[in-house]
Amino acid sequence: MKQPASIAFALTVLVLLTYFAGRGMAPFGSNSILTVDLGQQYIDYFAFFKRTILHDPSALTYSFSAGIGQNMVGEWAYYLLSPLNWLLLAATPLTLPVWLLFLTVLKFGLAALSMVLLLNHSGWVKGYWSLPFALSYALSGWFVANTANLLWLDAAAFLPILILAMEHFLHTGKQLALGASLTSTILLNYYMAWMIALFLLCYLFFRLLASGQQNRWQRFFAFVKTASAAILLTAWLWLPTLFQLRQSKSSQASPWSLAFVQNPFGLLWKLVPGTFNFDQMQAGQANWLVAPLVLILAGSYFTNRHFALREKIVAGATLLVFVLASSWQPLLLLFHGFQEPIWYPARFSFLLSFFLILLAARSWQQGWQPSLLATISWSILPALLALAAVFYPKRPDYLTAGRLTLFVVLFLLTAWAARLIQEDSLRLAVLFLLSLVYLLANLSLSLNQLSYLSLQRYQAGASRLLAVKKALPSTEQGFYRLGQGLTRDQNDALLVGFHGENHFSSLNSRQSARFFQQYGQTGTSTNLVTSFDSKPWDALLSNRYYLAATSSLPAAARYMAVAQRPDYQGSPTVASGAGWQLKENQDALPFLYAASDEALNQAASSSYPLTNQVQLLKALNPSVDSPWLTEEKLTVQSSQGLQLFGSSIKNAVIRKKQAEQSAQLRLTFTPNSNDSYYLNLGPAFKSAGVTIKVNGQAVSLPDSRDNAVALNLAANQKGQNQTISFDFPKGTSSYYLDNVSLLSLNQAAFSKAVQHLQQSGAQYRFLSNTRIQAQVRTSKDQPLIMTGIPADPGWQVRLDGHRVKAQTVAHTFLAIKTQPGRHQLSLTYRPPFLRTGWLITGFTMLWLLGRTYQGNRSARLRRR
Repeated sequence: MKQPASIAFALTVLVLLTYFAGRGMAPFGSNSILTVDLGQQYIDYFAFFKRTILHDPSALTYSFSAGIGQNMVGEWAYYLLSPLNWLLLAATPLTLPVWLLFLTVLKFGLAALSMVLLLNHSGWVKGYWSLPFALSYALSGWFVANTANLLWLDAAAFLPILILAMEHFLHTGKQLALGASLTSTILLNYYMAWMIALFLLCYLFFRLLASGQQNRWQRFFAFVKTASAAILLTAWLWLPTLFQLRQSKSSQASPWSLAFVQNPFGLLWKLVPGTFNFDQMQAGQANWLVAPLVLILAGSYFTNRHFALREKIVAGATLLVFVLASSWQPLLLLFHGFQEPIWYPARFSFLLSFFLILLAARSWQQGWQPSLLATISWSILPALLALAAVFYPKRPDYLTAGRLTLFVVLFLLTAWAARLIQEDSLRLAVLFLLSLVYLLANLSLSLNQLSYLSLQRYQAGASRLLAVKKALPSTEQGFYRLGQGLTRDQNDALLVGFHGENHFSSLNSRQSARFFQQYGQTGTSTNLVTSFDSKPWDALLSNRYYLAATSSLPAAARYMAVAQRPDYQGSPTVASGAGWQLKENQDALPFLYAASDEALNQAASSSYPLTNQVQLLKALNPSVDSPWLTEEKLTVQSSQGLQLFGSSIKNAVIRKKQAEQSAQLRLTFTPNSNDSYYLNLGPAFKSAGVTIKVNGQAVSLPDSRDNAVALNLAANQKGQNQTISFDFPKGTSSYYLDNVSLLSLNQAAFSKAVQHLQQSGAQYRFLSNTRIQAQVRTSKDQPLIMTGIPADPGWQVRLDGHRVKAQTVAHTFLAIKTQPGRHQLSLTYRPPFLRTGWLITGFTMLWLLGRTYQGNRSARLRRR
């Protein structure tokens, strides 16, 4: 058994390494394994993992590198609890792509190894015959499609060990191995554990009915007790995570219907090698491809008289559940934790492949041969499926003639090889080779359709961020954030360890997303992005520094330049490097400071984000009476291919003369001061596909947005004519210029208000992610201690040694109301329900230890 397991592991690793080397991925070439979320999200978490473990353990529960500050328990539970991540402690941010390639290969190899262990220990398939089954799992369609989703692979690779523990429990009644395996599965990834739990219930009924045991109900209730113990033992993790999920997108119900979101018959075409591509990644059918040998054997299971009819019925019902779950909305939501998946649909489909392999393994017997009728059937069915694809009017583009031919030929060869070859070792070799060719074809044809980030492009971004981090002053004596006009992705702060604003996560809080939207940034359930910063925004967020791109940015790093900030052109440069400058923002507010309590009642508008920012600042310091914002005049210079309806640009309607042609609108204005000028775009102005240029230079805009934004157009340009052009694409016939208007910021009034607030900043005695101790002086006019910390039930506030209740400003920031005077402030973060979870876990451990002790004592007494 050891030899087949080692061969399965080594062969899977060799296959993956050979493919990655052929694609020229580092360390074998100039490309990397980074694509989609692995390159835009996960890699930053892995760098954060190392830094937290070695340098900053406080980030285990909270981090200001995640957006503007976030509870991290759920993030660790979802992204980072794989024990294999400890191998990454040897990596650096620049070498992470290489380490991630080897980590991916290792997880695939462990999936093959664990499957061999299950098949041999269960007695279903022994020796070298377990190899085609093991590779069919480790190289199945789901594993190939999820090569970039490292965080999901552990639980799938561990599944055979869990089922082995289940089989041991069903045969002996001993619960220790099953309990330990269930606990481990939850810890590996709670999201995948939910799917596996649903599968285990189906599998339990299947095996209890198959076994014919008289003590079925006894086994069932013993399983329930074991599973309950595993759940309670992990309460320290899932209970605070569940609370965090309720604060994020999981609190929003996904649309419920009884409709089919996919055609379930389309699943059959996913057996064709190479049917996974970028489009399928976004919204496609479940990936469940296995080798032809597995399907032929699984089919023979249902015709094998050795198995009871009731067992076959339950097996068929289980398969039907997974087929329906991949396409029918109620079951789809159930398997995904009642949240519709964004990209990577039917994330549980490895369970369908796994169950088919188990049925095939149970059907396997030494000397097995398909009947002549079965052989002919398995020769005809793939051909019919291919013909149906050829004549199907809406045939998916991945069903090419070459792939369909390969599909039919390999099924035909497998069926007849199983039928005609009598000598066992030769039969094994041929069937194994055919299975391997089939799986390799799917691997290469699928992954060849994906594009991967070059190592140079990744390192061009990471190296600059590391240089910036090195140039930033220490935060030990005072907290600040870094604004970014130069960024690799939305999790740069996690990658190198600064306090930023952006964040890409499945657990972003609704509160932060709403604040970002109302104040002019991009805020969604998964993304917090600051593409439209302004001086008022930077002041509110304590952005003491701003990272700007320069004209010397090399070609490999030009993708990093994401924002234009003319208002920083005259600001002091504190550091610079290859294509970047670190600008100092002298108008940044402290992280903790005394302010007016009028801010507690400040509301926000949905149409003018810059106004929201200014009004909040004025509420924090209402002593400055001068007008801060002025609406300036925009003049139409020219138009091409359109008609303008309205007395002014603001709220006008544009109709193109010919919808299929592009059109252009050119506006001008002349600043009458050196103040900053901003172009407001209301939420109803659909700017997708529209190019906005200022003096011929394109301004970055998101592909889609649902909120108003303000574009920084000019600063220090008094008396110089400025041109704004709107280039409208072909297709859309009309546009509503919702609140499109020009606003100028009174820099003198703004700076005066900010400077007054800066003088009331806190003196810090201790500052970390989870504990802040400071001294703040408040006054009659400024009785409120304002913070840049997102309000969270986990923050415990003590003022002068007494526990006090915190207030909230702008429905986002934590604030404390005080009496005038000098105050000692202590802020401590404890994740909600973490202590409760540990209490549940602790009592469960004591109960289990007590039961074990009592059982051992009773056994000793019986032996006497």
